[in-house]
Amino acid sequence: MSVDTISDLDQLIHVYLDGRINSQEMERLNEHLRRDRLARQEFANYLTLDSALADIAAGLPGQRAAVEDIVELNQRALISTSFAYISLLSTVAAVAMLILWWSTDSYRSYATVVRSVGAPSLVDGMSVRDELNVIRTGLVEFVTARGARVVIEAPAEFFFESALKLNMRAGRLTADVPASAIGFTVVTPSGEAIDLGTKFAVDITSQTQAEVHVFEGEVIARSRGSDRRQHLTASSAVRMGRDATTQACDVRQGAFVGNREMASMAEALAAGQKTRAKQAREKFQRDPKLLAWLDFDRPGESQPAEYDAQVVGAQWVQGRFPGTGAIDFIEPDDCVTLNLNTHTDQFTLMTWARLNQFEERANSLYSTDEWGELGQVHWLIGDKTNLRFAIKGTKLTATGDTNVWLESQPRALPELERWVHLALVYDAQCGKAIQYLNGQQIAVADMPLGLQAALGPAQLGNWKPQLDRQRNPKRRLSGRMDEFVAFARGLSASEISDYFAASTPYK
Repeated sequence: MSVDTISDLDQLIHVYLDGRINSQEMERLNEHLRRDRLARQEFANYLTLDSALADIAAGLPGQRAAVEDIVELNQRALISTSFAYISLLSTVAAVAMLILWWSTDSYRSYATVVRSVGAPSLVDGMSVRDELNVIRTGLVEFVTARGARVVIEAPAEFFFESALKLNMRAGRLTADVPASAIGFTVVTPSGEAIDLGTKFAVDITSQTQAEVHVFEGEVIARSRGSDRRQHLTASSAVRMGRDATTQACDVRQGAFVGNREMASMAEALAAGQKTRAKQAREKFQRDPKLLAWLDFDRPGESQPAEYDAQVVGAQWVQGRFPGTGAIDFIEPDDCVTLNLNTHTDQFTLMTWARLNQFEERANSLYSTDEWGELGQVHWLIGDKTNLRFAIKGTKLTATGDTNVWLESQPRALPELERWVHLALVYDAQCGKAIQYLNGQQIAVADMPLGLQAALGPAQLGNWKPQLDRQRNPKRRLSGRMDEFVAFARGLSASEISDYFAASTPYK
């Protein structure tokens, strides 16, 4: 079925089930059913939740697919599954019964809340129709009456127009759409995304722009005011503008929370993990060796002046717990400037992060400005998803330069598209550097004894974005950062492990 056919069929089925269909619309509905097997299956899916009905309807020849034949199908399917109510004697009686049946609360809902994580206005098991929903914190997972699974992340405003149409005024969502929900449409202030059976996401970045990201399958994107429909396939994305324009953009799969994370996050929140994270943070913030603790919990505000930090361009989004904040690095110019203003022979860096993509470039987490001078530090994720650390030394290495490196094994970070905890410990007193992933040591290397680190002007995220991008094409970070912490001492393995266990958003 074409997109136009899907839209027309969906409208006709809804007016039919609502009892508002006129003779001309009934004829158009019958014509769809006579000539199109998929149309018959979609109609059958609306009439009953039993999959047997859809199988029978899809297999009938076109000339038997008028409304009166669907009545017979409904009777056969119900009897075959021991759910027969009465013998259906006529088309008129059958339609009346189906309309009454569909009007009950359990079948009138467009979607049901499967799981709510930190969004108190929507609770597990709640049915929703066309009411406006506003969530300030948390995440909500829905399953529509057609079987599409949708996860919406706060802050968001939205309402369902039908089981096949969701109107998003603000927020982020991911959708996993089976064949029974083909044609599921997300309407935004700047355009719409029409699903053709796929996994995709929508991010309303402002009231004038929205992004559509396709992870599997195919989606049609159309900007408001434009007749042009753009077909997007897997691993592609587009930014729609209210001025009827579209522009290709980077795919950011890690920017969106999917339904696979929801159960673990809900369990952790219910078990009090957010409170434990707060307690662990407050304990560390009393440490006299703390250099900086950036929590990014205050949208639109810079961090405290004593840290000499400033968010540049990056967006504030929800952090790893409902109601907390994170910084989202989207554009190449996005960064956080930071000056720790210290020289030290021991330090620890920690962050919670989730990456959108990492292929074919170095993804800078923390990089000091004056690379080339003694003690300058770069901490990043490589194009092979390995953690990398470098400090500028004085002695020539085997590679012919003075850079001292610590790298984890390639593919050491298999799950960067969800929240991970990263830590780096440097100790020139004992000549060691250690990398940690989710509380576990994953790499260690010898360092020059007595080599002090120069932690001066630096950037989190994109390194030196003010330079010509062609000169630094591989120093870009695309992803979220929730907390960035620096200490002028080396944390122990148990301190890092304990902090990870206390502050993870997953159970």
